[in-house]
Amino acid sequence: MKLRKIENIDTTMFEQGIPIMAQLRDHHSTTRAETMFYNLTIKLCNEVMSAVKGGRPFVTNVMSFPTEIYWAMDIAGIEYDFIAGMFSLYMGNKDEIFTAAKSIGIRPEICSAQRAPIGWFAKGWYPKPTAIVNTSLCQCDNCAQNANIMGALYDVPVFCITRPYLFWTQKGLDFMVEEIKDAIEFLEKTTGHKMNYDKLSEATRLTKKQMEISVEIHNLIKTARPCPVKSGTGFLIHSKPLEALARIFYVEPYHGFYGPYEVFGDMIINDAIQSGADGAVNFFNTNCRMCGAVSRLILEQFFLVLDNAKRKVT
Repeated sequence: MKLRKIENIDTTMFEQGIPIMAQLRDHHSTTRAETMFYNLTIKLCNEVMSAVKGGRPFVTNVMSFPTEIYWAMDIAGIEYDFIAGMFSLYMGNKDEIFTAAKSIGIRPEICSAQRAPIGWFAKGWYPKPTAIVNTSLCQCDNCAQNANIMGALYDVPVFCITRPYLFWTQKGLDFMVEEIKDAIEFLEKTTGHKMNYDKLSEATRLTKKQMEISVEIHNLIKTARPCPVKSGTGFLIHSKPLEALARIFYVEPYHGFYGPYEVFGDMIINDAIQSGADGAVNFFNTNCRMCGAVSRLILEQFFLVLDNAKRKVT
């Protein structure tokens, strides 16, 4: 694949997405969580544009990168697969975005979450970052490689965090700490900003508190009938600081799909049964190399467990 450098970067389309989010907030938000989500995302996008126009560092990243690092280093940052996918949907330009990705050789069966940001870069609509950070997520070659394409299109440096497969071991945790250290060193070099470890400790403390609240909410809704939370609400929740970041990196709910199935399969099934779930939705693209296949296994195991439970009752 031979990529040409994008010479004309026009952020008009990106900036138009910000007032559209405000309109969605004002006319369609029905819960406080939705309103807070829009307000925070609008604030984040405005910070990105302010940094770009003011000549300050701006870094963009793939899912799961610990963004506490941005706050501790006083740099603007945003997740590219999140914002590109959301804006493509809100602005109704997904066909144009995917066509742009296809025009530079990105095959249509590639995960749409990773094709969307490539399309935005190919169109020259994405704000130019100082650097791009992506992760391997241990199996996803889409996540591991898409940043290289975008970096080539915009001629900016790229850093990839490698996620160890057996991450729950001490060796895996130590490995992740070293990866985060390397990422910080990369960002210090490319942005000129130094890490403030006191601010990083505070950021990880707040993240830990957020996670504790999320668990509390989850436990409350397990027994509530009917469930008081809308189906999409779960996606609105997004002293050794580096080790804390390494541990936090692994507690994202969907990370259970990325490791060895025998480790997480029973946990996922038990969680569904204990919460009394009436159904489940797989939000991953069916072409996803990890979650598409694993979701089928989980579904089959779930029905097997339910069938065995009925047999015991009868």
